[in-house]
This record gives sequence, C-alpha cells and structure tokens, in this order.
Amino acid sequence: MPAPELADPAARLLAVPGPWADLEAADENRVMQEWHGHIAGWQALEAVETAATRQAAAARALDVAVRAALAAGAPWADIGRATGLTGQSAAERWSARA
Repeated sequence: MPAPELADPAARLLAVPGPWADLEAADENRVMQEWHGHIAGWQALEAVETAATRQAAAARALDVAVRAALAAGAPWADIGRATGLTGQSAAERWSARA
C-alpha cells in the first residue's frame, strides 16, 4: 500500500513508500510474528513426523541388535535388562522376529 495515510497495522495494512515491499523494521517484525504464528501448527506436525520417522528407525535398529545379541548367545534375561524389560517380556516381544 503506497499511501501512508491508509495504513492500519491493526487491520494488517502496512504502508510501503515505493514500488517494492521494503518494510520498516517494526512492520517487518509484526509480519514475521504473524507468519510464525501461522505456520506453528505445520511446524509442530513436521516435528511429530520427524520424531515418528526416527522412532521407527530406532525400532528397526533395536530389532537388528536383538537378533545379533541372540546370535551371539545372549540370554533373554540379558537382552531384557539391556532394554529395560524382563527377560520374559523381551522374549515375548522379539522371539517371533528373531
């Protein structure tokens, strides 16, 4: 909007003196704050997706490590202890996958 008298920051109408949208620092900060608020939900969902991808990769790595431990002769009790489970819980969780 080229006419400063038409500017109304509350209505999100900002004055730009010239053909290019070079805002004053305070106006630019307001625009950026609004933009960050606008994309916050998407950024949060992106973080969820990233965490889920990492969790799935970690689960696959744990399955591989358990199979390797079993192949090396580790008992279920030791595998359970290493994973924060009882030996029985570890056996129930991984025996079908091992």
